[in-house]
Amino acid sequence: MSRSLTSILRLRSLLEEERRIELENTVQHASRIEDAQEGEVRIASAALSIISEKSSNVTAGVSGEIAKEKWNVALVDREMAHLRQQNLVAFGQLMASRAEALRGELIVCRIERLQVESLLRSDALRRARELARREQRVLDDWFTFTRTNRRQRLTEGQ
Repeated sequence: MSRSLTSILRLRSLLEEERRIELENTVQHASRIEDAQEGEVRIASAALSIISEKSSNVTAGVSGEIAKEKWNVALVDREMAHLRQQNLVAFGQLMASRAEALRGELIVCRIERLQVESLLRSDALRRARELARREQRVLDDWFTFTRTNRRQRLTEGQ
């Protein structure tokens, strides 16, 4: 039984390790998504400053056509950044729920591994008790034999 429990323990430990690594990867991926969201906010903010610059006619010395083109590009950049940010928010929520599910799976794997470890400890204690009983039985038998043998010699000697 001990050998099969040891094999099960090894499998449970490997499954737990796999879940832990998968959780770490998911959390790292979620962190990169958050960084990308922040980047999109910066892009949208920069585009907004260009748009407000055009609106306040701060583009002195720049021809009207170039300023209008710059303003249109800024509008498109802002809209694209906003759409990418929305997509990243949705994807970030998906990754967060996936990470939460993986945490639950990791806890289940850890509990299963601890249960097998507990069984192994119980089995080891049982085997140790059995060994101690066997040793005590051998000792008791030796003392009984010695006492019986001594009595027989005494009765034979009389």
